[in-house]
Amino acid sequence: MSDLPPGWEWATFADVAEIASNLVDPADHMDSPHIAPNHIESWTGRILEYSTVAEDRVTSSKNKFIAGQLLYSKIRPYLAKVASVDFSGLCSADMYPINSYINRTYLKWWMLTPAFTASVIKHQGRSVLPKINAAALRTIPIPIPPVAEQQRIVATLEGNLSRLDAGIENAVQATRRVEKLWSATLEGARSGELVGLITAPRERLIGDLAEVQGGIQKQPKRKPVNNKYPFLRVANVSRGDLILNDVHEVELFDGEIDKFRLAAGDLLVVEGNGSADQIGRAAMWHGEIADCVHQNHLIRVRPGRELNPRYLEIVWNSPTTARALRQVAGSTSGLLTLSVAKLKALSIPVPAMEEQERIVAEYDIWRGRVEHARMATDVVMRRADRLRRSILAEAFAGRLVPQDPKDEPASVLLERIRFERFAHQKSKRTRRMKTTNQETLL
Repeated sequence: MSDLPPGWEWATFADVAEIASNLVDPADHMDSPHIAPNHIESWTGRILEYSTVAEDRVTSSKNKFIAGQLLYSKIRPYLAKVASVDFSGLCSADMYPINSYINRTYLKWWMLTPAFTASVIKHQGRSVLPKINAAALRTIPIPIPPVAEQQRIVATLEGNLSRLDAGIENAVQATRRVEKLWSATLEGARSGELVGLITAPRERLIGDLAEVQGGIQKQPKRKPVNNKYPFLRVANVSRGDLILNDVHEVELFDGEIDKFRLAAGDLLVVEGNGSADQIGRAAMWHGEIADCVHQNHLIRVRPGRELNPRYLEIVWNSPTTARALRQVAGSTSGLLTLSVAKLKALSIPVPAMEEQERIVAEYDIWRGRVEHARMATDVVMRRADRLRRSILAEAFAGRLVPQDPKDEPASVLLERIRFERFAHQKSKRTRRMKTTNQETLL
């Protein structure tokens, strides 16, 4: 543990906080709020939209929390989900209600630091669903400043983070505007408005314009051994881009390479996906890898002489075409699927070849602008994240606000907490003993 300023002390979580337990029957609290880990935003402490116990159909016993406590998600602690509540309700079994004996907001922000989360991760159990148990949480170290300094830290910290959050919100709004601009660019390319076409091009069927073919189903006999070739999967195809850092291999048999080999200009379309937003996404093959084939969950669309391959890719990924693909996609066990026949029946606008080339050229200009804007907002978000971490680190190292030698030192605070908790526990034991004696007399 690092050195602390004068008047500070290192303590454990158990020294300054208590994991509360008050199991209740949800049937007696149907109108109460129900808070689960998914209702708390990672790393910010914000409570998101939540439902009531009745709306979430809670049936098993749950911990009741009260205003003034913290709620901490004990599962997936690397997500750093903790919030301060000013209302009462029930929380899921995946959360700890916490009573704080120091400044509650100070403790919350410490629990949102990378330093606290790193300490917790060292103690998390389970590989499938990481979780920190109560005993381990109680051992996590916490830097404790004097009470007055805790208050100064919280006030300065929240002021700085509030201004930072305002900047982040501006960046988020800018990102939304950029994505709207991108959608408008794709729509303009499809309609021809991007290059000022007055009359919308006539729509024609893909089956009349391109060769559409399925791919190779991966089976045990396809394990790459003697006649192996590069093999593209759904994971390699995003909307408008190929991801080729992890290309698998597949075994081919006589004549198959000639049938399934990809050619530059082929459009690869995702045939099946659980997300309606992703079904039918497509990217153009540029011949990046020699003798490459594709799996059956990708459908190959090979444009004929009337289609510019780039134009086809652009129009295919437009919002209008994406909606059309969602409408015709069938659903099997929650998986949306397309087929060769459905793609052949899809219609797209087909202007003259020279107009297609103009659309592609104008699209490239706008794509460059959009990518530049995306990079700029991404830089802002990364800087904001680094600044947030830096502010938190400075706060809990004692460098965010000045120390006051007149402040009561943290050692006195910790001793007072120990005394008050001991006195409280002694009082509880005395009351229990009196109750037991009275019952015995009866």
